[in-house]
Amino acid sequence: MNDQRHILISQKGFSIIEVIIFLIMAGILSVVFVGYMGSSLMHSADPLNVVRNEASVETTLERITSDYVKLMNGTGSYVTAVVTISGNDYGPTVTKTYIDHDTFLTTGTVANAGGPGTDDKPNPLLIQVQSQGNSLSALFTRERISEGDPIVLF
Repeated sequence: MNDQRHILISQKGFSIIEVIIFLIMAGILSVVFVGYMGSSLMHSADPLNVVRNEASVETTLERITSDYVKLMNGTGSYVTAVVTISGNDYGPTVTKTYIDHDTFLTTGTVANAGGPGTDDKPNPLLIQVQSQGNSLSALFTRERISEGDPIVLF
């Protein structure tokens, strides 16, 4: 008896042509995907940065307002409060301008007064906080809506 062994070679796997075609197709699809999604992925953090900048501006203005309210409640003198606020360093994003009281009331325009005025004739202090396209302003005055307004604790 002849012992003939039949060796069966099963073909499993991919040929080199199939691998090359797959790589070419994958390359084309990746170029299309990066072209379509690339700009979206690169700018996906923009909304977070906008919110972070807005929060920073708002936090700075709230800190200044808190200091002003504490000074007004503590000293009762508008001039002392605004001179202290004007002298404090709240960072490079904050500008402080005294507004001429009479010009503002008669014409509604903002004119630089140069100083706080007196307790009898005070000039409001305009605080502006600006950072990367975000801007908030507050006008600090001596007057309240009415004499009966309660003292605010901030």
